[in-house]
Amino acid sequence: MKTSADVVPEKLIRVKELLEQLPKVNEMIALHRNGGDDSMRRQYESIRQRFVDELQEILRTYQLNVHIEPEAA
Repeated sequence: MKTSADVVPEKLIRVKELLEQLPKVNEMIALHRNGGDDSMRRQYESIRQRFVDELQEILRTYQLNVHIEPEAA
């Protein structure tokens, strides 16, 4: 029988998922920045910002206030 200590909280799983997705989104931003497609770049930047916002919100539930900024390209 599993105890509550054996179950990984859903929030931590989501943090892992977000951290795995961010490099992929960053690659797409770079691809469209270098390819000159501003519309697609902005869409991926919007996705990245949603991921970052969600990550910050989850961390706040652990009483962590984290400021995250993308690196300058």
